[in-house]
Amino acid sequence: MLLAGAVTLAVAIGAKFAGGYLGGRAGRLDRSEALAVGAGLNARGVVEIVLASVGLRIGVLTPASYSIVVLVAVVTSVMAPPILRRTTGRMVKTTAEIEREREFTAQPA
Repeated sequence: MLLAGAVTLAVAIGAKFAGGYLGGRAGRLDRSEALAVGAGLNARGVVEIVLASVGLRIGVLTPASYSIVVLVAVVTSVMAPPILRRTTGRMVKTTAEIEREREFTAQPA
């Protein structure tokens, strides 16, 4: 089961990241923006766990396959924020974004 989980996780991350990156490039985003799209699409989370729970309940998934789906959902959700921070940190900010950032940080808490 551990090998199946690792393979499923690698394929899920690779396919979603590649699809997001290639879609971003096809949409004329630069490399940094396309990397951010690929990273952002990797977070699966709640929807996947809900669907897996339903699949387990109606007998479509075995307990082992349910565990793998939950593993993928948790790992991809946890890894998305740091990867997004890294990829968006490389993006060039426009003057409008810099101004919004200034306004946001200047507001009292």
